[in-house]
Amino acid sequence: MRDLIVTQNITVDGVIEAGDWFGPADGGPEVLETLRKQMERADAFLTGRVTFEQMRGY
Repeated sequence: MRDLIVTQNITVDGVIEAGDWFGPADGGPEVLETLRKQMERADAFLTGRVTFEQMRGY
């Protein structure tokens, strides 16, 4: 059985959906490096319906 890893961004005050999460000011290079490593090891990429529809053209 494989691991399921969920990456979710949430602020201290509970905001989940907010603009550009992965800019340089959002956690710095450590966060970006961790996300890069997770993406390299991933076998699949699961999205919700809205994200899927937005990314369908890619």
